[in-house]
Amino acid sequence: IGFIWDPLEDDWNRGYELLKKYKNEKGNCRVTIKYKCDDLNLGLWISVQRRNIQSISKEKKEKLDEIGFIWDPLEDDWNRGYELLKKYKEENGDCRVHINYKYGDFNLGKWVSHRRETIKTISRERKEKLDEIGFIWDPLEDDWNRGFESLQKYKEEKGDCRVPSRYKYEDFNLGKWVNHQRGNIQSLSKERREKLDKIGFIWDAR
Repeated sequence: IGFIWDPLEDDWNRGYELLKKYKNEKGNCRVTIKYKCDDLNLGLWISVQRRNIQSISKEKKEKLDEIGFIWDPLEDDWNRGYELLKKYKEENGDCRVHINYKYGDFNLGKWVSHRRETIKTISRERKEKLDEIGFIWDPLEDDWNRGFESLQKYKEEKGDCRVPSRYKYEDFNLGKWVNHQRGNIQSLSKERREKLDKIGFIWDAR
């Protein structure tokens, strides 16, 4: 009749087998907390294993490690996001990720946005890793600097700063950027105005 001598051990083995099954079907062990498999709450079972990491047997820990068990989902998410950002950089040449951009089932744009929000609490090691690949902490500041550098190049090539309103420099809409500076003349910082004045910026195109 299949008498169960150790129900706790039986529950563990059942959870483990269902996790292996999940891994075979999905390719990973990223199980959401409310996920159920058959009549077992596999997400909750996983949560218990993480909580018991200090007391779990060496044998069980090794079995979980073998199938890629995720002990720290936050750490795993960070590493996954970082690797995908590196991949994005290789494919696109920069780290300008749109907020809604997804890499498969991973919202990379949201991950990037969250790094910016946690700039004051992020560890030094992680910040250095992001800096190494050219992470953009302030996209507005980066856009301004990019526009200014594009305007400098335009000046070198054309001899002036008379940029047509629809002019694009490579993939950057320089004409729109120039018009935006004119429209924001009252709110521009003194430093930015001086930088523009030095290269002969035209405040009144008419």
